[in-house]
Amino acid sequence: MRFFQVRMWEPENLTGSAGDAEFSLGSGIVEIIARIVFILILASIPAVGYWSIWITAIISSIVAAALCVWRFRGGKWMKKSVV
Repeated sequence: MRFFQVRMWEPENLTGSAGDAEFSLGSGIVEIIARIVFILILASIPAVGYWSIWITAIISSIVAAALCVWRFRGGKWMKKSVV
């Protein structure tokens, strides 16, 4: 799991350090909202129980990683600069 989390942060850190900080902030906010929404949905299913916490962590990480890869491949982050 840790290996995939590190891989997830690479595009987000790349775009953030390239000057696209608004997207990095937005991606973080989307990840938090996804965690809240998915935990509420999965916690309401009695059979899932405490596993909903771990399942939600995986789902929200995939959502954030997909957003970051989408932004990275789109190339819009290259038009921004820090200096």
